[in-house]
Amino acid sequence: MPVYRNPLEKGRLVLHFDVKFPDKNELRPEDLAKLEKLLPTRAEVSVPMEAEECVLVDYDPRQSSRSHRHDMDDDDDPRGHGGPTQVNCATH
Repeated sequence: MPVYRNPLEKGRLVLHFDVKFPDKNELRPEDLAKLEKLLPTRAEVSVPMEAEECVLVDYDPRQSSRSHRHDMDDDDDPRGHGGPTQVNCATH
């Protein structure tokens, strides 16, 4: 995702999923068979050679709030750093 006010810099996209999977042996085999009939068939997974590997990490909201607070403080820098960038267009 692009960073606010800086489309060339990429930020972090954080997704949070709360998924409750049944415990082992919680589903009876006949119920599992019914689910498999209702759901689409399982596709075979093949990973292309040019695929990018991603690593899931635990989300720390305190870490995230510190980095966002730092980004917002940069806009208020009295030395003029972190403010809007002026772009001059070339004319022919």
